[in-house]
Amino acid sequence: STVVDVIASAHSNSIRRVISVGSVAFVRVHPTSASSELKISDCRVHNWTGEGPAIEFGARGPLQVIDSIFTNPPTLATPAIQLSEQAASVVLSGTQAPGTKVIQAPSSAKIIDLPAVARTTGPTSAVTSDTSFLKQQWPLPTIVIDAVKDYHAIGNGNADDTSALQGLIDAAAAKGATSKAGAVAAYIPAGRFLISKPLHVPGGVHLDGSGFGSQIMMSPTFAGDAGVIVANGLEGHWTQLTNLAVDNSLSGWNSTQPLL
Repeated sequence: STVVDVIASAHSNSIRRVISVGSVAFVRVHPTSASSELKISDCRVHNWTGEGPAIEFGARGPLQVIDSIFTNPPTLATPAIQLSEQAASVVLSGTQAPGTKVIQAPSSAKIIDLPAVARTTGPTSAVTSDTSFLKQQWPLPTIVIDAVKDYHAIGNGNADDTSALQGLIDAAAAKGATSKAGAVAAYIPAGRFLISKPLHVPGGVHLDGSGFGSQIMMSPTFAGDAGVIVANGLEGHWTQLTNLAVDNSLSGWNSTQPLL
């Protein structure tokens, strides 16, 4: 970043397994007299370029920095972590800053340095500045069946789309039976799709949406006690439900209806 990677508020925050390379700074918590818990764990900060520390903590705390490494600071005099006069306490464990000091703090702050060997928990594998968390390639379905385009679902929150959505799911199941696993997706686009009974999703079907905008709505007359979506998975046949929302606001006494 050109200013700072993370600006944390005066509340409880957690930052873990983050890699920062070449940013001006890593974390800023603006000065405040309020208590503000911040936990930073298993992070790697390399080659930050600002004049100040990688982490500037302005709240009372507590601050915890666990299993994190800070390398190649802008100057040898730049600390990795700097506490304000308001800071009351900080816990360090497994934190390293080769080439500079780990922390600069007022004399009133209580600093607890807990040896990593004294802990009972920790990361199973440490990240490095070269670690990548995102896949370079992502498998995509080769066949996408659309609820609106192919099965004429309305998606306006008024029309009953139960038959259209069930037809979509059944078609995906039939296609999937003769295709490679993951090759077929039953797609529900953005819209409000009203259903009056549970949708039955056989094993091997990937029912996908576009996020919160793809809403399956339980109608006021919704009938069924097995769940809004019944996943009939069999051993060796996965069922995948992704990027969908369920709205039960119209369903009255069925408002406690389970999703699955």
